[in-house]
Amino acid sequence: MAGGPAPSEYLGAAASGALIQDGGFEMREFFLGMWLAIALVASGPAARLTADDDAPKEEKSEKVEKADEEKANAEAKAKKAAVEAEEAKAVAKEKAKEKTKAKADDKKEAKAESKKVRLAYIAIEGELPESPGEMSLFGDLGIDLRKTMARLEKAGDDKAIAGVILQIDSMMGRGKLNELRDSIKRVQSKGKKVYALVESAMGPQYELAAACDEIIMPESG
Repeated sequence: MAGGPAPSEYLGAAASGALIQDGGFEMREFFLGMWLAIALVASGPAARLTADDDAPKEEKSEKVEKADEEKANAEAKAKKAAVEAEEAKAVAKEKAKEKTKAKADDKKEAKAESKKVRLAYIAIEGELPESPGEMSLFGDLGIDLRKTMARLEKAGDDKAIAGVILQIDSMMGRGKLNELRDSIKRVQSKGKKVYALVESAMGPQYELAAACDEIIMPESG
């Protein structure tokens, strides 16, 4: 309306309790209600702004709590992983120690095996013919002198053999006796021991046994 007062003038009059001539009591009530409605509308954004300000704070607090929880979980996992790594390291160290010990034991056993004494056994029996094919007095071929001496030489050259046991049970002549004594000396010169095993110490048997390092005789009954 072009000639009437502005709405703000009515509101000011209502707020100050001024009397409005055209409308009386009802007009005052109307303008008072309008003023209150405008006041509520004006205060609405401020209330909403306060609520909006509080929401980010709560959201931020939740994010901080979540971050702290995640950090604590990560630290717990890292600590657990470190403990497991130390345990695995200790187990590996113990296994390596056991493996080293096993190797050392194997070496000891191998060394002990290598220290076992191996002796060659050679029997000198019968007439002991000079050469193969020569029969003894009893008509059998038997073991000849050359083969016996060859066995002695082979035992002397064998690095795995520490010595020779000679079982002497032959009544040989002087020539054969000397040849066998020379063979025994050659074996001894190579660092090998020669042991004589005899039933009785007499005659050529004793002379051959005397060339050996030791004489072994069974105990008499």
